[in-house]
Amino acid sequence: MPTSTACAARSGRRCLLSTGLALALAIAAVHRGAPRPDGGHPAARAVRVPRRLHSGHLGDYLAWLALGIAVLCTAIATQT
Repeated sequence: MPTSTACAARSGRRCLLSTGLALALAIAAVHRGAPRPDGGHPAARAVRVPRRLHSGHLGDYLAWLALGIAVLCTAIATQT
């Protein structure tokens, strides 16, 4: 049976590894270009309408936040 210091050291390495992987994925996501709205890629077609609906004003952010919260609450309510 491993000692508590060995467990703590192993857990610390896992923490550092998961943090490093998360940072690598975040950097890759930020530096990767967004899909072009005119492209034929399925992701580009999927975001075309929401991008047209979003003008960047404060009301848009609040509307999308309200929609996201409503979807999240609906998903949680259907699981219980």
